[in-house]
Amino acid sequence: MNLRNWGYDAFGEDSWQVTPTTTVNIGLRYEYTSPLYDLRNTNTNLIFQGGVPEVSLAASKDIPRD
Repeated sequence: MNLRNWGYDAFGEDSWQVTPTTTVNIGLRYEYTSPLYDLRNTNTNLIFQGGVPEVSLAASKDIPRD
């Protein structure tokens, strides 16, 4: 399989000097990573229907890539 995904992140911070001897630092981070998807759509799965195993190929069953 040739798996791919993408993602992004952001970070922000700020500092406030409350008194001459006290400073408050606050930060926030956010990350997102997309689900893995198969670039060539060759992902397979083993499905049991009525107790009989069946190999399911994603490209042959119109299953979404992700």
